[in-house]
Amino acid sequence: NGLKFLNLTSLKLSPELIRSISFIIGDGSIDKKRVRFTNSNKLAIKSVLLDLSKIFKLKEPWISFTYPKNSKKSKVINLVKGWEFYLGYKMNGLYKKHITKIKGRFFNSKKEYVEISFHSSTLSEIVKKILPILRREILLNKLLSIAYLQGIYAAEGNITSREKNKLRVIQLNMKDKDEIAYIKKVLDFLDIRNSGEKPDLKNNTWYINITGKKEIEKCANIDLFRINSERKYKLKEVISNYKRNQVSHVQSKYRFFQIKEVLELEALNSLEISNKLNMSLIRTQVLLKEGFDRRLWSRNWNGVEFIYEKN
Repeated sequence: NGLKFLNLTSLKLSPELIRSISFIIGDGSIDKKRVRFTNSNKLAIKSVLLDLSKIFKLKEPWISFTYPKNSKKSKVINLVKGWEFYLGYKMNGLYKKHITKIKGRFFNSKKEYVEISFHSSTLSEIVKKILPILRREILLNKLLSIAYLQGIYAAEGNITSREKNKLRVIQLNMKDKDEIAYIKKVLDFLDIRNSGEKPDLKNNTWYINITGKKEIEKCANIDLFRINSERKYKLKEVISNYKRNQVSHVQSKYRFFQIKEVLELEALNSLEISNKLNMSLIRTQVLLKEGFDRRLWSRNWNGVEFIYEKN
């Protein structure tokens, strides 16, 4: 039985264990005689390396460094030194990155990445044995659920902010549909609204999205990108932008005045008004509907979209 095996190994169901395993699920592999993970973010690599080493009492990881093609030798040397100093380990191998295809187009990444490998059949067997237990316990314990999300989103998650329509999206994309479905269960358990598993037919993968100010703030509150410094900074930036773009009830009167001034000059759709006033599209549409109901301006359907103009 899985729990007996867990007890025999003297392992505890800690957030550090869950976070590390879920990171490997996202950006690594558990082979017959090896456990490996890779990433370009220093904090992510060091966090998982230290936690795994401490939990499983591991020593002497094999560490390889892969650098972008056409990189200058001096730059590669400096990058390697920086990683070695940060991790506290020497690199065991240096490799040149090959140009790959993404969505049918050649893509030459400009970022280096590091791969950590622990060559141990015992470690592989332990991780495979405890994985079903972890999955069950994660859906019963919010602290463990958060740790699972922190690991897998640090590995495969991403956050984008589109200036055109002010849309913010936290997305996770994987080939494994079952893992995406499990992520949905964890998000639902934590009451974080999501898109559910969706197919990306072009890339033959599956993705899950989190959108909306309230849901993205929930992600910030659980420190979703805790062990990925770049994405953590990006999420913090998105939350700051939300706060800057918030419109209070008092400010609404001024916004109505601004919209009226804009419509004095020409008839526009909601996106055009949003861009002119540097206001989120959703907030613009809410105010346009309120103003229309109050007969501050008129709204006409041109067969494609609503056009707003002065009365």
